[in-house]
Amino acid sequence: MLTKVRDQEIVRTFEAFAAWLRHQPETESRNDVDWDGVAAVLIGATFHYWFSSGYLPHSSTGIKEDRYVRTGVALTTALAHNVDGDKT
Repeated sequence: MLTKVRDQEIVRTFEAFAAWLRHQPETESRNDVDWDGVAAVLIGATFHYWFSSGYLPHSSTGIKEDRYVRTGVALTTALAHNVDGDKT
């Protein structure tokens, strides 16, 4: 069952999200960014947030969902626009 969930749900979701990230107007020209890696980190962070919010008595961070999502978007946008101090 775990293999089926991994192969049919988790991998499919990851591949779709990574492809979506790579094909946004803001990201298509950023070949120097590992969008698969970014997708994996964002999916993992989202899972962790939902898990800790749903199964623990208190969120491990105390950060509300809208703030968490806005921050994920801000990090991805910063990568897409090279807001990392690199002048290339």
